[in-house]
Amino acid sequence: MQIIEFKDDDAAYMEWSRNHQDGLVLNVSNNFKEIMLHKPLCSHISTYDHRIDKDVGFTKNMKVCGMTVDELENWAGRNGDAISNRCKNCKP
Repeated sequence: MQIIEFKDDDAAYMEWSRNHQDGLVLNVSNNFKEIMLHKPLCSHISTYDHRIDKDVGFTKNMKVCGMTVDELENWAGRNGDAISNRCKNCKP
């Protein structure tokens, strides 16, 4: 399976998330200092419930989507760092 990156494209990201509920998502901070692993429909990255600025889209921070932890760990290693944390809410 291939890795898909979403930046400033909420509609495509949300469609991927709905269609790949068994996949995984990296939420990547703009400076790549924090890379957190989530399940696709985690409320922290797919609803406005946990957002401070509700006018900012979900993909302001890049979302990197794939089907396995190994794929995403490889992507993180090639693009700056390792996965910093796993979400305590969705427990991927």
